Amino acid sequence: MLIVRSVLVLGCTTLVLGACAGRVAPQQFYAARYGVSLVDVSRSTATKQRYGATTAIVPGDSSRYAFEDRLIAAQIGVLHNGFRLNVRNKGDQSIKLIWDETSFIDVDGTLSRVMHIGVKYADRNMSQPPTVIPAQQRLGDDVFPTNRVWYRPPSPRLPAGYQNGPLLKPAYAGGVVQAGEPMAAPDSFTTVVRSQVGRRFAVVIPFEIGGMKNEYTFWFKVDDAAVKPLEQP
Repeated sequence: MLIVRSVLVLGCTTLVLGACAGRVAPQQFYAARYGVSLVDVSRSTATKQRYGATTAIVPGDSSRYAFEDRLIAAQIGVLHNGFRLNVRNKGDQSIKLIWDETSFIDVDGTLSRVMHIGVKYADRNMSQPPTVIPAQQRLGDDVFPTNRVWYRPPSPRLPAGYQNGPLLKPAYAGGVVQAGEPMAAPDSFTTVVRSQVGRRFAVVIPFEIGGMKNEYTFWFKVDDAAVKPLEQP
């Protein structure tokens, strides 16, 4: 199986803090950059028996990975705050994507519900109706863990509102620039970022056809991690 690495850059922002005596001290921020790849797609024994062997996991366009059996042909990729999914129903019956049973498995094994495009942030913990994919048709959607959603208070730069936090953490760190010299990335931040290498995370997606559920678990692995300084505006 050939795995090609895709790089995930986690978003961050640049801020300034007021220092004593009315002076403004700029901050130097650093962002974590993670390289990840799709390494496995787990299916139940019954699903394997019904829909046969899979094709090899191969890289697709826009950092997506392609996966296929007799039930679905899927492309899935990692966004900085979730997953991008494109699924084609290969059969002659409609299938349902069961959102209430879809989940995110974090690198530490923590489980989270997910939300997808069209779900209001305020309703993210409520029941979400399944999406029907008719025979031979495609579904494109973005999937976000609900435990990464947080409410951002108002600031001089941005209004209050909900925001999707980064999928992989930690995402960024920084501190006040001293004497005009950029500060180095904190050792503790760099250590934690690099400790993520080799860890696995996943999204679990159940599809229902003819009253039977078929659960697919898409496993990703962190291949590498680095810390990069952010350019100041």
